[in-house]
Amino acid sequence: MKKLTLAFFIAIFTTLAFSQARTVYYKDFRVDGLCFRTNKQDLLKKFGKPIKVFKPNYECGFLSDSQPGGTHYSMQYSYITFTGNTLNYQLEEVLFNPKMKHKITYKNLLLSYKTTIKEFERMFAVKVTENKISIFYKNSDDALVFSFAGGLLSKITYWSPC
Repeated sequence: MKKLTLAFFIAIFTTLAFSQARTVYYKDFRVDGLCFRTNKQDLLKKFGKPIKVFKPNYECGFLSDSQPGGTHYSMQYSYITFTGNTLNYQLEEVLFNPKMKHKITYKNLLLSYKTTIKEFERMFAVKVTENKISIFYKNSDDALVFSFAGGLLSKITYWSPC
C-alpha cells in the first residue's frame, strides 16, 4: 500500500511540475524589432498601410470594445494581425510559413516555421504535451497560444480571458 501511495504522489508531482505555467514578459517578443504591444503610429511607420482593417467585435476579453480606449480595430498584414485601440495594439496572430517575411523573436531567438517542438521547449523551458501550449504574460491574465503542426511551429495567437 505504501508503494502505491508513493507512486500516486510521484505521479501527481510530476504532472504538476510539467504543467507549471511558464510566464514571459511581453516586451521580450518582437516582430521585425517592434514590440508585440505597441501604438498605432509605430505600427504604421514600421509596416505601412495594412492589407485590411476591420472591427473584430469581441464580446469580451482585453480586445473587446468594453475595455479602456474605446473601439478596437484589427490591422491585417501578410501573415500577421494586430488588434487594438487608441491606447495600444497587441499582436493578435502570426501564421508561420515559408512565405512569411516578418522576423518574430523572443529574447533575440528566432521563432519561425522551422522551429521544432524540441527547440521551442528549450527556448521557453516548457514541455509541449499537445500541439498547443499557452504561455502567460508575467503579472497578467493574458497569454500567447503557440500551435504546432507536424512538429513545427505553425501559429501564435493572443488570448485573454472573458
